This record gives sequence, C-alpha cells and structure tokens, in this order.
Amino acid sequence: MRQAMNNIVQPMEARKIPWAITYGNHDEDSTAKGGLDESEMLEYYRSYAYNVNELGPRGVTGTGNMNLFIHGARGNNPKFNLWLLDSGRYAPGNIAGQNFAGYPTWDWLRMDQVAWYFQRSVEIERQVGRKVPGLMFIHIPLWEYRFM
Repeated sequence: MRQAMNNIVQPMEARKIPWAITYGNHDEDSTAKGGLDESEMLEYYRSYAYNVNELGPRGVTGTGNMNLFIHGARGNNPKFNLWLLDSGRYAPGNIAGQNFAGYPTWDWLRMDQVAWYFQRSVEIERQVGRKVPGLMFIHIPLWEYRFM
C-alpha cells in the first residue's frame, strides 16, 4: 500500500509541487491486504515534504476534511480556497434508526460536515473581510445531485 501511494505522489514530490489528497469510497478497499485505514494513509501522506494536508476537525465525520488557501504571488491574503471533504465509503444501514433502503450503496456527506463547512466559511469571511472564491472536492456527488 505504501509503495502504491509513493508511486502516486513521487511526480509531485520530485518537482517540489505542494499537493493534497481527499478521500472517496475506495480508499480503504485494500485495507485487508495493505493494512492501512484512512487515518494511517493520511499520516503517511503528511510525512512527505510537499504534502499540505491537515488532520481535519475533530468530531466531524470523515478523515482529513479541510480547506486550503491559495495565496497570490505577493502577500498572505488568500485569493482562492479549496475545500476537501471525505464523502465516505459505503452507505450505512441506518443512522439514528432511519432506514436507508432505496438509497445508493455509496456514502454521502453528513450534516456535521455541512455544518463544519458553513461555520468555517463564516469564520474565513470574518478573518479575511470578504468572501473567498473556491471549489469543493468530494468524490461522491451530493444526494441532491440526482434530482438536478
């Protein structure tokens, strides 16, 4: 598992390009063979010189949820913001007694992740003094996407 991860990141590391990852539904499919879960993978990724991942907020569903500012050539004022959210693996059988029969087999963003995103957005706007444009990266589309 570590060798496969190394093969993926070496082109960025060799070129000294800052990089980050986010998780989707197949990251732990090799866990039984490779022995690494998402938290251990994140720890390994973070050991590289040019990885910019953070651990993510405690108590929020998923691994490594974070925002990443992109700064201009001059100054520390963020010009852009990347949101990286772990969209999970496989859908749960139920949450708090709610049956999810008929839902897709893949997981989805959870409300605590949405709440974290909202709170962090408000905090960023307060700190920076304006809205910072951005993109959100998630592997599995939102459930609502099916109805668009």
